[in-house]
Amino acid sequence: MRLPQKKEKTCLLDPSKVTLTPEGLTGEGVEQSGRYEDFLEDLLMEYRQVLQQMENLPIKGRSRSYRFMELINAKMRNESVFSRRSSKGLTIDKD
Repeated sequence: MRLPQKKEKTCLLDPSKVTLTPEGLTGEGVEQSGRYEDFLEDLLMEYRQVLQQMENLPIKGRSRSYRFMELINAKMRNESVFSRRSSKGLTIDKD
């Protein structure tokens, strides 16, 4: 369910979906945004693990192994998500 509604070149969130507390904002809109950020952090962690695993494979015959092909596919899948985020103006620090 999309909470922010598109309005021309911006998005608006229904004020009933957000509550201001002394600690900051809470509510359904903030929770959904937090879950999305958690998803992206998990994806980034997986991406870094894939790169590390690729680096640790033995050099000899690495590009022909089934495991290497699995890792290449995972890397490309993650990079596709990162690329789509970038196309929407959302950056991610992969380093």
